[in-house]
Amino acid sequence: MSKIYTRSIPLFCVLVAGACGDPCLDDGQGKGQCTRLLDDGVGDDGTGAGTGDDTAGDGDDGDADGDADGGDGLWCRDNDADGFGDPDDCVETDDPPEGFVENNDDCDDASADTFPGAAQTEDPEACMTDADDDGWGDADPSSDAAVPGTDCADDDDGTYPGAAFNESEDACMTDRDGDGWGESSPLGDAVPGTDCDDLAEHTHPGAAENEDPDACMEDADEDGFGNDQPSNPDVSPGSDCNDEDAATFVGAAPNDDPEACMQDSDGDDFGESEPDDLNTFPGSDCDDSDVEVLGGCGPTNWCPDNDEDGFGLASECIETEDPPEGWVPNGFDCDDGDASTFPGAAQNEDPEACMNDSDGDGWGDPDVSPGVIAGTDCNDDSAATFPGAAELEGDGCMEDADGDGLGSGNPSDGAEPGTDCDDNDVNIGVDCGCKPVYVSCDGDAQNPTDDPFAAIGVGCSDDPNEAVVLESSSFNVPDAGSWKVLAQYGSADDPDNDGFKMWAPRPDQNNPDAPHNAGNNMLLLTTGTFGNPDANGVLLVSQDQAQNGGNSNPDGIDYPAPISDADGSNGGAGGTPFVGCDGMGDCADSLSGLTIASLNDGAWMSFATVVPESTIGYLFDFAYMSAEYPAYVNTQFNDIFVVWVASEGFTGNAAITQGGAPFTVTELFDDGSFDILENDPRLADTGYEQHGATSWKSIRGAAEPGELLQLTFFLADVADSGFATQVLIDNFRWDCTGCEYGVDCGLSNL
Repeated sequence: MSKIYTRSIPLFCVLVAGACGDPCLDDGQGKGQCTRLLDDGVGDDGTGAGTGDDTAGDGDDGDADGDADGGDGLWCRDNDADGFGDPDDCVETDDPPEGFVENNDDCDDASADTFPGAAQTEDPEACMTDADDDGWGDADPSSDAAVPGTDCADDDDGTYPGAAFNESEDACMTDRDGDGWGESSPLGDAVPGTDCDDLAEHTHPGAAENEDPDACMEDADEDGFGNDQPSNPDVSPGSDCNDEDAATFVGAAPNDDPEACMQDSDGDDFGESEPDDLNTFPGSDCDDSDVEVLGGCGPTNWCPDNDEDGFGLASECIETEDPPEGWVPNGFDCDDGDASTFPGAAQNEDPEACMNDSDGDGWGDPDVSPGVIAGTDCNDDSAATFPGAAELEGDGCMEDADGDGLGSGNPSDGAEPGTDCDDNDVNIGVDCGCKPVYVSCDGDAQNPTDDPFAAIGVGCSDDPNEAVVLESSSFNVPDAGSWKVLAQYGSADDPDNDGFKMWAPRPDQNNPDAPHNAGNNMLLLTTGTFGNPDANGVLLVSQDQAQNGGNSNPDGIDYPAPISDADGSNGGAGGTPFVGCDGMGDCADSLSGLTIASLNDGAWMSFATVVPESTIGYLFDFAYMSAEYPAYVNTQFNDIFVVWVASEGFTGNAAITQGGAPFTVTELFDDGSFDILENDPRLADTGYEQHGATSWKSIRGAAEPGELLQLTFFLADVADSGFATQVLIDNFRWDCTGCEYGVDCGLSNL
């Protein structure tokens, strides 16, 4: 016999020996008379005298023979196969089904990365999520039941608290090369460190301790001297002329020259006369493998080094034991008039070939003088341009100035174009349409634009890399007093953003997936009227907006096209919001349930734009204020704000609460979004001091790259022309994150 458990109380509610019915419910005999703990056999009175098969936890089975009776055990389904069972799906049986385990400890049985002890480094018992298997729990787990850990990037096993142990034992940093130093430009929420190349374990601050204990250098041979031609151009060069040999460094042969980079393999302080590397200065040791053979090999060949690059002119060499000052013991230079031309100059192409590398990126100039070997650098005046610079785009000769692995889309002369639309910003890459660097055209506070679309950040340019490009627009607000372009409304300070006013263009939210586009001004639409702002673009209002009623905008109207209050889901039949859009009605099914006596003082504006490549959404900021609150909540006087979207995937009202309701006084209040109420200091000098408003919020919608997206904003007084209602609108921008209608599109907090 098996008993199915459902979790109505904690699972240590337990079983009665044969008489209790549902083990997790009171059977009428009183709590404690029919319970035994599943985990330790201790009864409610703490004595261990439960009424189950093993009564005292003493190893006996409750009969005289002492043998186990083999009764039913608790088995729970393990859907994610992580070895831990779902406490909501258990059976008591001696014949468990396949896929069940003998514990009920999993807090999320849909995630194999979430179970007790997953983050063993943090807590070997807590139920945490560790998706990257680094032993640290996700700081923001997707499962509500999982205990948050301290891993700031649970998709990267090189990022966790203490990863960069040489910098901090506690900070969540990225260390991919395991050298104990943190990535200087990490992704996500990781704390920046000081490692200038986090893919090379021998490159970090203090690697070349004999040169500079603080500088970030490469020291592959661990001799304490930094590579003079590091493989990464962002790494500080040192003085080691051969970083593959620990016996070669500056001062290795002090008996020859304490300041020269020489090879001394036998440690006798004399340099090898014929060193292994061309960049190494020859010394006087004829046998550098024998410490008994010291310097003094007789006259050697010395050559002038006119460009002081360490390599001499072969045609003018002489044999001498007393070389002139500035001469070198080799004649390998192929151009002794150019210090950037010598053997090994382009070490990334050929460590021995005599090439020219003017920009020091390790790649040779292809346009060279006779005698110099041509390289493959397509622009030898730019250290950010060479073959493979844009490592994410292949081996082509591209420019990557910001080091994000993507080639500049507008490169310097000679380079192949890549996909990076802003090669000066590591946060902007191939998602160019999604991450434009917006230009502003809404003017300044003293000279605001007279274009309502420019005021919200739309139509400032025809270049999608710097603007939301207008294909068409229409502004239907005949009363000039019912719309204003403002730098500030009211006098309140923003309590959450020091230095900002409450009702003004919002500060940058630092969201790399939706760059800021607020500019200096914003748009106000009202069902009443206002005078003009002052010379600084500030509008202060002393009149109670309950007394500000009516304007010359049209009364007694229907929703303006293309807005429709007909249901648009389920092919027009309604009932399945956001599913089966008919392309004409409201696919949110949000407007059909409203009782609208009349729409008055109507104001609407529309625009169309083509969604750029890589863009999957849009959003804008708004705030809604109404004098209909509090007196007319839950009445017919229910002023409305609609944002109608016409797109390939959705047609309907995007101005909806998370519950799918439209933006009206009543619905916003019921939703809790009407969160600034009478006498709140944030309403100072707005005219709504005795009424209510939302805080600044955003409306988010989905989009498809390349489609024509059409939006219509509509504000109206419902059933009367009194008691003004208004919206502030600003900061329309493209979004890389996107959303799903019916899930997370619509209203969200800033």
